[in-house]
Amino acid sequence: TIFKRVFADLWRLGKKYYQEGNYKQAYQSLLEAQKLAPSEIDLSQDIGNAAYRSQDYEMAEKAFRAAASNGEDEMSQAKHWHNVGNSQMQKKDYKAAVDSYKNALRKNPADDKARYNLAEAQRRVKQQEQQEQDQKDQNQDQKDSQDQSENDDQNNSQNDDQSNQDQNQNNQSQDPQNQNSESGGSEGDASQETEGKLADRQT
Repeated sequence: TIFKRVFADLWRLGKKYYQEGNYKQAYQSLLEAQKLAPSEIDLSQDIGNAAYRSQDYEMAEKAFRAAASNGEDEMSQAKHWHNVGNSQMQKKDYKAAVDSYKNALRKNPADDKARYNLAEAQRRVKQQEQQEQDQKDQNQDQKDSQDQSENDDQNNSQNDDQSNQDQNQNNQSQDPQNQNSESGGSEGDASQETEGKLADRQT
């Protein structure tokens, strides 16, 4: 039928684009071919490969998941789950990748590449969690520092007010002495004014 011919043409075109390194066009052609494909033909693996090479890791993951669901045997399912994990690693979704590599190893315990990637994904999960914890600690330190600065500003303001009050009292205590000097009284030195010194601000 015409649909089968169009499907076959799109499939061949998609493979041609892929071999030429034109992965985005390969992806589009293969996606259109899948829509017209007979029910027994699944192009999910090819679509996933083209999407992955196009750096469209979201679509690659979906295609590889579909391929894993449609896999006829455990070896092929293991391969597809491995590819799901690789797509998730590219997205930095390391926790999901851990689960995918575990699925691959359940299907094929002898898959050394999946085992290696599982260890790498687990390492990156720990690294990611440590970075998140460091960021939380840094944010808390900044908040504590800001709160301390605000407290220091308040204390300094209170010290400044107290200093001004002491200054006024000193000025008032000097007035009688100055008057005595002017009226011929004792010429004792006037009390020295003392400026209030603000405490250094803590940082």
